Amino acid sequence: MCIRDRSVTISQEVRFVVMGDNRPMFPVEKQPYVFYKIVEKIVELKPDAIFSTGDLILGGGNKAENDRMFDEFLKVVEKFKDIPFYIAPGNHDIEDKIESKEQYVKKFGATYKSVDIENCHFILLSSEEPGEKGKITGKQFQWLTEGLEKAKQKDHTFIFIHRPLYPKIGHIGSSLDRFPEERDKLTILLKKYNPDMVFVGHTHIFNYSVIDGLHQMITGGAGAPLYSKAPEYGGFFHFIYVIVKRKDVDYRIVPVEDEISIAADLRKKGNFQESIEVSKKAIGIMPEHPQPYLSATLGYYYLKDSLNYQKSYQKLVEKQGSENEALLNLGFTSLRIDRKIDTAEKFFKKAIEINSENFIPYYMLGGIYSTKRNYENALKYYNKALEPVSYTHLRAHETSLHLVCRLLLE
Repeated sequence: MCIRDRSVTISQEVRFVVMGDNRPMFPVEKQPYVFYKIVEKIVELKPDAIFSTGDLILGGGNKAENDRMFDEFLKVVEKFKDIPFYIAPGNHDIEDKIESKEQYVKKFGATYKSVDIENCHFILLSSEEPGEKGKITGKQFQWLTEGLEKAKQKDHTFIFIHRPLYPKIGHIGSSLDRFPEERDKLTILLKKYNPDMVFVGHTHIFNYSVIDGLHQMITGGAGAPLYSKAPEYGGFFHFIYVIVKRKDVDYRIVPVEDEISIAADLRKKGNFQESIEVSKKAIGIMPEHPQPYLSATLGYYYLKDSLNYQKSYQKLVEKQGSENEALLNLGFTSLRIDRKIDTAEKFFKKAIEINSENFIPYYMLGGIYSTKRNYENALKYYNKALEPVSYTHLRAHETSLHLVCRLLLE
């Protein structure tokens, strides 16, 4: 696998893949099942290069936790082997501080870079520079200006950046539009040199738009939770396959079915047996990934099929790596996806029985009891969460559901 700056020379046509936003949903969750499928499909295509618009990991943890997340991502993309792989970092990859950027650079190299492949020039930008998040400004803007001038010698120029210039469906106001003056300055520069396409992520959908002559393609469907389930709003998992032949550019959307999401939708409708069958299909496709077993385990649990539940649960523990992680993921999934708060409560309490030193189940139970307006129990579990964990770590896993936890501390 190649994750570095380098010029690539091939013959005749140039074929490359673009993907973005493959991060997991939960802090204890492994890289998504559908991302594994996407990686396998990309390898089958044998492209000349692969580009990511970022958000490789959930992030938000301490250095050791983020290192673990990055290493897990790198393990998945080992299948790319010698295919050059280039990344424009996302907001989950780099926090707004120098040490976070340094951690990223050690893993993946420079945060903004360029590469030439035959008659194509590729520019990867960073919308996540510490102190400049949500902007392309300063030294990077000057570097981009010089790079675009040199790229005039090429037939095609492609730009990659995490945050959209013009967001659609979601992240409106938290993309490059957050700083409209800098965004407009960037737009004027790009329009001057007329790149073939600006590929972006951040919003977990597919969208193609032309804004006053500037072509922008949002590709945020590599595994992170989708912002829409409606295909007409770009709500499907996918990547982009691009074929360049001389002056011609062919953009192909490659949708990828996610059996885990299908099974979850069936559980929400109460079709538990059907969800189990879809989960079994996923097990056949990806037998080493824990998510299909987690999906099947929940189906059996809701059916009250205790025998098959226990069998599936043991397989989940085996694939997850520990019983504690299995229980936490069952709790997160039943709470955040299935919306079954009582079921989540049982799984998090069981996780405490297995490992009373882990702050996460206490923290989640605090949120659950807060939602139930049982504030006495909420405070009890929040206080227990504070015993083994620092305030900084608690902030790292904060969600809107459990905002009260931080408010109690400030």
